[in-house]
Amino acid sequence: MISLNRCGTVVPTKTSPNFGGVMTWSINWDQHDGFNFSVPVKAKLDQLNAR
Repeated sequence: MISLNRCGTVVPTKTSPNFGGVMTWSINWDQHDGFNFSVPVKAKLDQLNAR
């Protein structure tokens, strides 16, 4: 959830109560697997950004 609390210097432009976060991953393994992780994550983040 993006709640605008304890953001430090990185402050989101708005809250996103349904966003749970993203785990870390290896870009090398993601590339090896055809970007099966980063492509849908980017799409979701773009969708949240468009609101």
